[in-house]
Amino acid sequence: MEVFLCYHPEILSESALHTLEGTLSPSDQQRTLSFIKESVRTSFVLSRCLRNFALKGVLQDSELGKNKYGKPFLLDHPTLHFNVSHSRGIAGIAVSDQKCGLDVEMVRESYILQGFERIFSEEEREILSRSDALMTTRFWTLKEAWAKCLGTGLSSSFSQCQINYDPLTDHCGVVDRERPSLKSHQILNGDFVIATVGLVVPKSVRIVTWKELLNFCV
Repeated sequence: MEVFLCYHPEILSESALHTLEGTLSPSDQQRTLSFIKESVRTSFVLSRCLRNFALKGVLQDSELGKNKYGKPFLLDHPTLHFNVSHSRGIAGIAVSDQKCGLDVEMVRESYILQGFERIFSEEEREILSRSDALMTTRFWTLKEAWAKCLGTGLSSSFSQCQINYDPLTDHCGVVDRERPSLKSHQILNGDFVIATVGLVVPKSVRIVTWKELLNFCV
């Protein structure tokens, strides 16, 4: 598994963003019109450009399909898996020859755990009730990366995925007793948390600047 990350300003100049948007597919360009916040629009555009960068040479001769849960895949390269994620100030993609899931998040100031009963177990909620926003983000990114790895998204049965936290080593990991071969990996970088779940862990993490993407796109 290879992971590509792009840390970027929350809002780019309009000229740079317009140039990047011009390289997107018509459907993705249409989606940008639905974003009210410029920070969301920026991270979405850069996530699509990062996907094109990481899959260069492949997307040119393959169309994208989607499974019934909306997870995209390469129609002409069924053995090449990828997963894209974006949040305020960051975009990422995982690429692998095995199924994989990726989630990237900026740490929020606070979380309201009410309504998370379907996502977090009683034991997990008890841990998080005594923890800070960073720990909640760590738990959440692992849960979402797990669901994206399965390809079922928020329709997943989250009770199958338990987050194991070891306070001695400060390590968080996914435990899926039905799929014990799944491996999780997490990166903490300042205000950002990156999590992957798959049959393998990342062998490399490449940082790509937004200016590199701009040069690539033009």
